[in-house]
Amino acid sequence: MGKILLRAINRPVFRRIRNIRYTKEKQYAKNMSTIVSLFDGSSVFFIETIFGDDLIKAVPNIEKYVGRYNTILKQLKNARYIALPDEGITMSDGHHLNEKGHSALCERIIVAIGAN
Repeated sequence: MGKILLRAINRPVFRRIRNIRYTKEKQYAKNMSTIVSLFDGSSVFFIETIFGDDLIKAVPNIEKYVGRYNTILKQLKNARYIALPDEGITMSDGHHLNEKGHSALCERIIVAIGAN
């Protein structure tokens, strides 16, 4: 019964109504700042959170919320933000990197480390 209920409430129509984010922006910023402080004196890199069309259809307002969380990452002091290409880098789930995405990420990490 629980699995049926879980599947039902995760349908896009219910996600629009629920509008739930498990970590609020203020707590996320605090968590990320804590991570940076734990590595004081070291280089810390954060990778852009990405999403594809399938995720946009499944999770209402994801573009807005992911944008806000990425902005938090960009604004962190003593940390670097690694942006990824806009298209063609995710698997069919719209979230996980495909081969092209992993190559792009690797290239950007190498550049970021070299620039540090």
